[in-house]
Amino acid sequence: MHCDAKITAAALVGGTSAGVSFWLSPPKPGEPSPEAGEVMFPMRPGDRRIFELFSFGETYGGSMVSPGLVLQEYWLAGEPAPTIVMY
Repeated sequence: MHCDAKITAAALVGGTSAGVSFWLSPPKPGEPSPEAGEVMFPMRPGDRRIFELFSFGETYGGSMVSPGLVLQEYWLAGEPAPTIVMY
């Protein structure tokens, strides 16, 4: 899954880590965070995973890393294809 939002970090918060990898583009000069990121993982029947993507957020004292998008993937037994939800 590729995301063009400014992503500071990505984490697997639920499910198996087998075959999971992350990629963040290098930040542009003077920018605090990458321009895009990717989460790569296999999708097989029975799999369930939840990822959280983080970005810089504004606070009273400046910027801090805050939770951003959540990516959920699951492939229930007997279903013809996986379900992928991002919110």
